[in-house]
Amino acid sequence: MKPLPYNQAIANRRRLIDVLPLAMPLVVHLDSTSACNFRCTFCPQSLSDGRHHVAKPVAMEFSLYEKIIDELCGWGKLNALRFGMFGEPFMNPQFPDMLQLALERNAAGRIVIFTNGALLDETKAERLCSLAANVDTIIYVRFSIVSVLPDKHRRLSGSNVDIDRIRDNIAFLKSLRERAGADNLGLCAKMIDSKSDENEIFLERYRDLVDDLELDAPGNWTGIVETDFIANIYDGPVEKRKFPHRKSCSFPFYYLGVHSDGTVTACTDDWCRCAAIGNVRTQTLPEIWNGDPLRKLRLLHLGGKRNEIDICRNCGQIDKNPDSDDIDSLTADDWHSLTEKKL
Repeated sequence: MKPLPYNQAIANRRRLIDVLPLAMPLVVHLDSTSACNFRCTFCPQSLSDGRHHVAKPVAMEFSLYEKIIDELCGWGKLNALRFGMFGEPFMNPQFPDMLQLALERNAAGRIVIFTNGALLDETKAERLCSLAANVDTIIYVRFSIVSVLPDKHRRLSGSNVDIDRIRDNIAFLKSLRERAGADNLGLCAKMIDSKSDENEIFLERYRDLVDDLELDAPGNWTGIVETDFIANIYDGPVEKRKFPHRKSCSFPFYYLGVHSDGTVTACTDDWCRCAAIGNVRTQTLPEIWNGDPLRKLRLLHLGGKRNEIDICRNCGQIDKNPDSDDIDSLTADDWHSLTEKKL
């Protein structure tokens, strides 16, 4: 089955408010490692004291990963399992085996891999295509392109990786996909909106290599530190993209993020684990999903009190969520009523 372009698949999803409360999350985002081969200036990985916030780089042990997959499969089938939240998935040598297990167990309707593409060499690409060709699961590989200008790429990524190497890796994966008949493997490339002519260079450079192209709005990573990650992208002040302002973030109602050390959060941007809601080393995922920390977080949002949550107070992610995830009409009283009916 050939997958829809990634952004179209997201746009076509059901209205979240119509399916709440959920018995299990729709999406689990998992870090196979907290390490990354880039130090992008618009990411917390670039912080000089970054290790203080994210702790020592940790690769998730395969035994812990197996526990997670066992619990997910015993719980139900995920809408989506995403790899690569804060770290680069391919920094964990066992990542291809992790992917294979998720596919063999049919853990999710679709699997998404977020990568900068630098480490996706021929061996890894061949393994990926081989796995994809033998399953029906839709797999998206989303390449995060830092810049298509060599000097800018080096400055923003904090690496000496040649931009042509990344493009060559993607081109090889595309050719291999066609030879393997892995039609269920979707390729996407996204770059943060440069507010310049670089956007057109990016579109032209990758148009023939991927199925889906995206110019993304930059994020502020919850605004929990003084560093202005968005300003680090540009040479001077730029007009920020305007989004509809929302009261409640939808993430805590459909999403779980599992960090490489086992910590679980309710937000993809909670890189510092400031609002951790549990840990899969000592708890099960259903226990965390139905636990008191997540319940309290949800009620604060629904009650218009997200300013009481450090990582939510200045976060810009809330206003970037798609219209299908707008739950502002839902109140704390509504949530009590809905969850009581569920019981």
